[in-house]
Amino acid sequence: SITDFTAWLEREKDEHSIELLLRNRTVSRTGAYTIKKHYICARNNKHDKKKAPRSSLAASNRKKSTKRTGCECALTIKTYPDTECVLGRYTSSHSHELGNANLRFTRLSESARAQIATLLRLGIEPPKVEQMFKQGLYDKSTELLSEEALRGRRYTRDSLVTMADILEVRLDRNDAESIRIWVDELRKEGAVLAFKDCTMPVPSESKISATSFCLILQVDWQRERAKEFGKAVLHIDGTHNTTQ
Repeated sequence: SITDFTAWLEREKDEHSIELLLRNRTVSRTGAYTIKKHYICARNNKHDKKKAPRSSLAASNRKKSTKRTGCECALTIKTYPDTECVLGRYTSSHSHELGNANLRFTRLSESARAQIATLLRLGIEPPKVEQMFKQGLYDKSTELLSEEALRGRRYTRDSLVTMADILEVRLDRNDAESIRIWVDELRKEGAVLAFKDCTMPVPSESKISATSFCLILQVDWQRERAKEFGKAVLHIDGTHNTTQ
C-alpha cells in the first residue's frame, strides 16, 4: 500500500543517509494506472544543464560544487485502480559515499524544520535551539572516543543542525509574514534601526520606490563601536550590485 511504501522510503533514506527527491508526478489518461511518481537522488545533476547566467560563471569557477555527482539512483512507482498494491522499479546503486559522509549533502526533515519553527515562535533563541537538537551528540561519554570511533557512530541529518539551518527556517509559510515575525523578534532586542517591506507606504516627498524593501540592523556591539569610533565618519559598505 502507499502507506507501506512511504514507511519503506523513510527507512531507506534514513538507513543510507540519502535524499530522494520527487522529480515528477503523472496521472494516467488511459486508466492503465492511477498515479506514477519518479524519484531521483538529490546528487543527480541531469536536470541542471540550464546555461548559467554570465554573472554567475566566475563565481562557479571559484567555488567548486561537490554535491552534484550525476548519481544514477532512481525510483519509479505506480498505483493502480481498485487495488492498494504499489509496484515500483528501484535502481539502488549510488555513485558517491553513503552514510555519515553523505549527510552534509542532505536537507533537514520536514518534521525537524517544523519543530524548529515552533521553538522559534515560542521565543527560544537560535543558539539554544541548535543546542537542543545536538543534545547528547557530544557529551562526556564521547570525550574519550577516538576519531575512528566517532566516525563509526551513526548520525542523522536532524542531529547535525547548524545555525545556518535554523536561520533558513521560515516562521510562516508566507515569506513576507515570516520576515515580519523575525523583525518583531529583533526589535525586542533593539537591533532594528529601520524596516520597510514591499507593502508599507513611503513618505510623499520621498523618492523611494513604493515596492522597495529595506532592513537596517545594528546590534549592541555595533552600536557601541559606532559611538566609540564613528563619531566623525560614516562608513558604508556597498558590495552588492554596486559600482562605487
